[in-house]
Amino acid sequence: MNDDKLKDEALDNLFKAILCLETIDECYKFFEDLCTVLELKSLSQRLQVAKMLSEHHVYSDIVKQTGASTATISRVNRSLNYGSDGYDIVFKRLALKNGKPKTEINNNYYDNFSYYYDDLTKNVNYKKRASYFNNIIERFNGNTSGTLLDLACGTGSISEEMARLGYDVIGTDISEGMLNVAMNKKFNSGLDIQYLKQDMRKLNMFGTIDNILCVLDSLNHLPNLDDIKQTFSRVSLFAEPNGLFIFDMNTIYKHREILSNNSYIYETNNVFCAWENYYNQDSENNQVDIVLNFFEYQEDGSFHRYIEEFSEWAYNVDDILEILENVGFMLLAMYDDDTFNPIHESSERIVFVARKVR
Repeated sequence: MNDDKLKDEALDNLFKAILCLETIDECYKFFEDLCTVLELKSLSQRLQVAKMLSEHHVYSDIVKQTGASTATISRVNRSLNYGSDGYDIVFKRLALKNGKPKTEINNNYYDNFSYYYDDLTKNVNYKKRASYFNNIIERFNGNTSGTLLDLACGTGSISEEMARLGYDVIGTDISEGMLNVAMNKKFNSGLDIQYLKQDMRKLNMFGTIDNILCVLDSLNHLPNLDDIKQTFSRVSLFAEPNGLFIFDMNTIYKHREILSNNSYIYETNNVFCAWENYYNQDSENNQVDIVLNFFEYQEDGSFHRYIEEFSEWAYNVDDILEILENVGFMLLAMYDDDTFNPIHESSERIVFVARKVR
């Protein structure tokens, strides 16, 4: 917002008056006196549109639910992406006040993030990580030439490396943007990988799978234990008898002590990213809200700004083990973050290895 153009004493008095209101009933009385019914409905509609846009709903769904025109939706979208972050302030504070995590994962999730994901994770040695997972499969007598599902495969980096090691790889992800990047890699490499757009909670395969991976903290994007159980149940349904399920999860320690309320800056040749974490101390499952501000370099020297928002949750290890057992898996090992070392109090990521036994 350009304060010099908008700010004046009359508006200051209006905002001070609004800040004096203490209840919903007082707000109804004040705004009924201040505005026409049409003006009030227009304001509430814009807020509803902004909320749905922030949750990545498509325009057609927003039109259907709110009755807003596409022109209104476009104006609100510009404010969300290039405005003064007013909507963002309100939504964050409402979420904290209500103590409710964002539970919706939809088809447009991570689309902006997918475009820059590989640029921002160049520090990850995917070849080394794939070798590590292959070693686990060998250690527990898994089928090293069989089928492998890369659950929540993202941009396909692990899928590519596992395919190079000789596995028959299937990759699934909920994000169309992530899968588009993965498909481009597949076309360039020529590897025979099948990619499917699926929510991990509704996993649906054509047959059983020898080895199932879910790595790079993907399960931390599920907002509650019911979603974890639903995902594990689907994995169990499609796991080959005696097949392996290998997954990793960020720990409660990492959420509280490392991610917490910290911010990070990343800069590459293509983009500048400000990464902001907000730890919700009142949340049931150690929620960290993450806001990514992308500033893309333009030819004229300016920047184009994109915003991606999502949340991650961390769970008690005993709860995860209980769910694993209940859906038919037997725990084989837990390792500290891509090693074969035992976990400890300050482990930031745990690698779980389980076998389908019933």
